[in-house]
Amino acid sequence: MKKAVSIIVCRSVSEVPPEPDEAEILYTEENRGFAEIVQNAIKQAKGKYVILCGQAFEFEDCVGLINKLSASNADIIVFDGATALKTALFKGFLPDGDKSTAEISVLLSAKSIEKSNIRPFAAEKKASADNDRAVYSEKVQSELSAALKEFKKCKSKLAKDVYTFAVDTICNRLTYFYASAMLAVRNKQIPAGVLTDFDIALKENVVLYLAMDKRFTPANLGKLRKKNFEISFLTAKKLEKFLKK
Repeated sequence: MKKAVSIIVCRSVSEVPPEPDEAEILYTEENRGFAEIVQNAIKQAKGKYVILCGQAFEFEDCVGLINKLSASNADIIVFDGATALKTALFKGFLPDGDKSTAEISVLLSAKSIEKSNIRPFAAEKKASADNDRAVYSEKVQSELSAALKEFKKCKSKLAKDVYTFAVDTICNRLTYFYASAMLAVRNKQIPAGVLTDFDIALKENVVLYLAMDKRFTPANLGKLRKKNFEISFLTAKKLEKFLKK
């Protein structure tokens, strides 16, 4: 039976809330990685929409969520604390990075967007250690690079409100990516050239490249670029503090 929404929990969890009639919750208790969990769940999803949840959750307004999704036909519905994406947008896409990067890749195929002030899930209370965006990942970099190339190709065709949402979402993700990558460079987990090459490629999206100068609030990105992202002890502490938010 078709559901209003398939809620996919992107990490292994021991329990989830009771499943409403018009929704399905796809999760696993087994020790599986993001890619395996999400790719398998998308194949099984029976919902009109998909919502990716980064961790265990509790409903705050399940009725409001389902009513909104049932009544709407927009490709994207942005709620307070969650984003619902038409399941059809995932066709042919195999998420391999993390929740935030997957959402970017999918939303670039959207033609319409709506916003709602409904808060479907209770506020997250998990420790920052559970924040996947706080840790550098080669898979995330690869998927993010592919999304940036796709954005360059399709940006002129995007509806104005979808374009604005895409820019905001990408810049937010890039802020976390740069912060985690700079810490990875400082800790000698990756060579500085990995990030400088990524930054050079970002120049192909001039709007995003320039926007990041203003949106990267943890430090002065322009100065860090001139230093090839070699950061000081104090800057490292600022970045660590930012990633813990």
